[in-house]
Amino acid sequence: MTFGRSQHGRRQGAGDRWYLGVCLGLGLAAVAGTALLLVGDVDPMDQMLSDSVQTWPGAVLLAVAACSLAAAGAWLLVGARRVLPRTGPLAVMLTVWCGALLAVAVFPTNLPGTEPGLAAVIHRVGAALVAALPPLFVLLIATETEAVSQADRARETELVRQGKSDREEQSTGRGEAARQGEAARQSQAAGQGGTARPGETTSRSEAARPGGTAGRSEAAAQGRTFGLGQAAGRGQPGGPAETDRAGVETGRNPKAGGGLPVEGNPVAGGGRARIDDGLVKGGSRLLRVAGWGMLGVCGLFAVVNGPAVLVGRGLPPYAGLLERVLLVLVLVAVGGCGRVLVSVPRRDRGAGSGERGETGGVGEGGPPVEAAGVAPQVRVSVQAGAEGAVEVDRHVEADQGHP
Repeated sequence: MTFGRSQHGRRQGAGDRWYLGVCLGLGLAAVAGTALLLVGDVDPMDQMLSDSVQTWPGAVLLAVAACSLAAAGAWLLVGARRVLPRTGPLAVMLTVWCGALLAVAVFPTNLPGTEPGLAAVIHRVGAALVAALPPLFVLLIATETEAVSQADRARETELVRQGKSDREEQSTGRGEAARQGEAARQSQAAGQGGTARPGETTSRSEAARPGGTAGRSEAAAQGRTFGLGQAAGRGQPGGPAETDRAGVETGRNPKAGGGLPVEGNPVAGGGRARIDDGLVKGGSRLLRVAGWGMLGVCGLFAVVNGPAVLVGRGLPPYAGLLERVLLVLVLVAVGGCGRVLVSVPRRDRGAGSGERGETGGVGEGGPPVEAAGVAPQVRVSVQAGAEGAVEVDRHVEADQGHP
């Protein structure tokens, strides 16, 4: 795991400690499992890994490997609860899997050449669950992360569509305000007996009576996004204001370099940064491949070794090698699940809470921050000029809590 700031501006290390726990658990399990090749006093080609309990060093290393893998599964469940909206079935699978690993560590199998007792039966049932459950929860994590990514893309598309609709409406509002200003100017000129000279600015109070109030209401109702751009003195189509509006509408920060996603932009829905679709989709596909691969190996292992275990005969050749290949796939798949989950931003804790997330963003209801590219609130008033042009009085209302 790398500390610091990732390419999406997410602060890693503090909020992703669960992923560090997954990595440490998998690393310790891999080291202990590798050490069993040296001190377990078993043939890695034809004997099961559980037969290492015939020596004290082998029994200790087997318990360490099983407990470390159970800890990695528990941390993986913590990460899944933080980023996935639905974790009910996944929580059940991971909890049973961790319990099965602890059963393997606590209840040893019978020694070679002896009759299996209750502890050996519990050990074998736990070992079967340890091998059978990973393909299922790996496929489930792949499905859930893809669903979260698709929902994120749909939300962004809807925000862009709403932004375009808002721009069209505020453009119509500006045209209506201009027409009302022209009518006010003509009415004022007619009231003065046609003595107004070209270029003469009419009284603001006189121009405001016929249509100024309606123009201000129209501009306030339909020109909120336009006001954000006008607050900085930029309002030309295609100019910086258009870029600012696009950043606000899509939840991106145009001032952070290259349109980086914004964590917790209250205008864009708040609370979650934009997901890296390429990483999540690619990782989910790899998880699907690993899940189906483990399912195939697990089925082959059951077909080859099942009859021998049921009737109490000796294991077929290379049974130990097949078991170790399956365990390596389990380690890789659990690590892949953690890597995919850590790439998904943490989900909202609740709308309007204003609570800062683990990545340094703010949720809905929090104060606008400059780093998020959210402009202060703007009050817009419309006034008719002498030549019918509309004067826009912009007043930026700075947030009292804004630095």
